[in-house]
Amino acid sequence: MIASRLMLVPVWFSFSLATQASCLQSDPAQVSAMAQKSKAAINTLYEHEKARIGGQPSRSLVLLAVHLASEGKLDARSVEYLSRYVQDQPDDHFAKLYEGYAWVFSAAKYDKEKNYLRAAEYLKRGFFLIDEAVDSDPKNWRLRYLRMRMDAFVPSELGRYVVALKDASLLTENIDQLPAGLRPFVSVLRLSALDRSGKTAVAASDYAVVRKQFQGTQMAALSSPCGLQTFVADEEIDALLNYALRHNK
Repeated sequence: MIASRLMLVPVWFSFSLATQASCLQSDPAQVSAMAQKSKAAINTLYEHEKARIGGQPSRSLVLLAVHLASEGKLDARSVEYLSRYVQDQPDDHFAKLYEGYAWVFSAAKYDKEKNYLRAAEYLKRGFFLIDEAVDSDPKNWRLRYLRMRMDAFVPSELGRYVVALKDASLLTENIDQLPAGLRPFVSVLRLSALDRSGKTAVAASDYAVVRKQFQGTQMAALSSPCGLQTFVADEEIDALLNYALRHNK
């Protein structure tokens, strides 16, 4: 059963938690500005797609709605549509992974209502789909990164930091496959997963080393990796979201 203190609140790829253990804090003003910019960019894509197809559920519209779950764009009809779509198109690994996101984010509603059994059911279903999507194409670095993007920030009680650390290791071994601008994010997510493991103390000096890799980008202004849990960076929108909207593998 999920403890009520977890307070799951869906945001872009991950969760914003009411309680954190020792995660280094970022400047709220920095994070807020980046989150608003990210939200505006994804909202623009969502509204453009909605106008193009007339507002009816579609694969691309629902994938964007998942990113905007905290804005109320991910409703039950969207989740049901994506579930049916994945049943009809089982080889669409990106859609399956995003369906997993959708179920995990939907668990937040039931957690807030203190319906912990339903929340736990949705979490189990969501993570199963996410893992199944990655296992279906284990060499696909985008799928693995997207799983790590979720797992690096969910509550430590769920134990997903173990999966995130494994993904971080595999991505690091094949780092040349990733666009140059995305590579430092692997290190950031690894630090977050380490922080949640409770086995390794993550200090400001650890992030300072990674931060140098972001020189000349918006991320250089972020004082802690924790801020990344509340928005999608430009590099991620370009390399991951835009790709997922056009491809199924």
